[in-house]
Amino acid sequence: MISIINKTRHYIEKNKAKKFLRSILKLCDAAYGRRHGDINLLFCDREFIRKLNLQYRKKNAPTDVLSFNLSGDDEKISGDIALNIEVTLENGLDSRSHADMVIAETIVHGLMHLYGETHSYSRSEYQRLHGKQIKMLEKINVPCDFVKAV
Repeated sequence: MISIINKTRHYIEKNKAKKFLRSILKLCDAAYGRRHGDINLLFCDREFIRKLNLQYRKKNAPTDVLSFNLSGDDEKISGDIALNIEVTLENGLDSRSHADMVIAETIVHGLMHLYGETHSYSRSEYQRLHGKQIKMLEKINVPCDFVKAV
C-alpha cells in the first residue's frame, strides 16, 4: 500500500503523487531485484524533519529527505520517507532546474535509500547517485506536478 501524508501548508494532489510513486517503485523493484510493500511518503515541515534528523542522525538541522527502512526480514521493501519541500527546494533549485523535478529527484533519492543505496557526501558519490536518479526519472512518463504552493 502507498500512503501520502501531508503535514505542510502546501496542497498535495494525493492521487497524482501515488501515480508518480507507483511508477518509480516499479522501476526500483526492477533495478534492485526486490518488490515493494508498504511505502509512506510524508510531506513535513522544517521543525518535524529537524527533530527526526536529531533523533536518528544526531544532526540538529533540517534536511531535505530522510528514509526509514522498515522491511525487517521480509523480502518486500517497506518504509517511510519524510520530505521537507522548503529544504528540498533550497538545496536543489537553481536557474537550470524546475521545482517539480527537484521534488521528484528527492523522492527518488529517498526511495533509493529504502532499497539499500548509501553514499558519502563526496562529489563523486553525489554524482553517482544523482546519475541513477536522473536515469530512473527519464524512464517514466508521469509528471511530478502534485505539489501546489499555498
